[in-house]
Amino acid sequence: MAKSITHNREQWQSKWGFILASAGSAVGLGNFWRFSYLVGMNGGAAFVLVYLASVLVIGVPLMIAEFLLGKLTGLSIVSAFRKISGNRKLWVALGLIGVVASFVTLGYYAVIGGWVVGYLGQSLSGNLPRDPATADAAFRIFSTTPALQIVWYTLFSWIVATIVSRGVRAGIEKYNRILMLMFLMLLTGMAIYALTLPGAREALSFMFKFDASKITPLVTLLAVGHTFFSLSLGAGIMIAYGSYLPKKITLPFASIVISVIDVIVALLAGLVIFSIVFSFGLFPDSGTGIAFVTLPPLFAVMPGGTWLATIFFFMLAAAAITSAVSILEVVAVYLMDEWKVSRQVSTWGSAIAIYLFGLIWTANDITLVDKIAGGYLLVLGALAVALLVGWVVPLSNLAKLLQTKATHPVLRGFYFLNRYLIPITLVWLLLSGTF
Repeated sequence: MAKSITHNREQWQSKWGFILASAGSAVGLGNFWRFSYLVGMNGGAAFVLVYLASVLVIGVPLMIAEFLLGKLTGLSIVSAFRKISGNRKLWVALGLIGVVASFVTLGYYAVIGGWVVGYLGQSLSGNLPRDPATADAAFRIFSTTPALQIVWYTLFSWIVATIVSRGVRAGIEKYNRILMLMFLMLLTGMAIYALTLPGAREALSFMFKFDASKITPLVTLLAVGHTFFSLSLGAGIMIAYGSYLPKKITLPFASIVISVIDVIVALLAGLVIFSIVFSFGLFPDSGTGIAFVTLPPLFAVMPGGTWLATIFFFMLAAAAITSAVSILEVVAVYLMDEWKVSRQVSTWGSAIAIYLFGLIWTANDITLVDKIAGGYLLVLGALAVALLVGWVVPLSNLAKLLQTKATHPVLRGFYFLNRYLIPITLVWLLLSGTF
């Protein structure tokens, strides 16, 4: 088993810079339409409750595990798996799953990010669709016209690559701090405004009035699956971010804070969306269409709707950028660690390759590739992390990194979860194919 190593590697400038960057990775587009869609289609408060339990029992322990692997080795996912396993080919291959998942995911995620930036531009110019009857057609034209998409896709991709190319402190940490603080303030303001809408009471009731009869195996599987998607687990993102950690940061505390921020954002975003659509007698069951089809015409008839639409799409853009930055970092740092190239070469080389791959999804449906990369590959990656921490890393090493005794009951519980409960749950999820 390899010991912790030290080498010339960037570190986070501050604890809260690291936390905000990691939260920025977790907080993404899925916190808006995917969470609300799943809540709306799967029992409301029942889904919320199972999701919260999944974050606590599975999400937080797995996040700690990923941070531990990064901090223990000071390396990205493939190099970390290689070092800890003694260069066993199986573990190296499992580590590569995270890199492949990140590469493929960013290829289509950036296309959706381009949609968001494009709609932000339309909201700023006052050109969002105003008629519910034409909103769907307008989005279809926008999302199926390659030339139009490429403009916004290129802009989004360039912003993400530019941030990552500037490094950890001057790029990832700096811009995450700015974007996340603005995002959280604007979301809080939107949530307060949402509480004044006629549909707020119905939204609160739907999200928090619990009905145990609605908890089914399907709801449980969907909630667990969303946990990985929502917290950016399984792709090696938190391993990469953990590799930049100084010794003074306490991992359990940071993981809990990041998870709490992500959950609060999902709940507030759900409150905003549910309050708006319920106020107009609608229901948020249209997936990505919530942001691009359902809401724009509603903003048009609301007081201050232009400003509200601009704030909403700015929040979406900020969430998309911070998540995309973390995804690109996985591929870039893999090249840095494994191929010994500079950050500039690794960032722009991987960004261009992903950009060319992503061009495919400016003219094709992303449903299947999302299920494969955002479903199967993420769960496989998370399963590999749990097994590595639970069966390969000695308990004494974990105790040292977590600054506690190997006999501490919390550490023993963490070890048990990663050794048994989490792998069993992930295998169940993989076999079900429910993502």
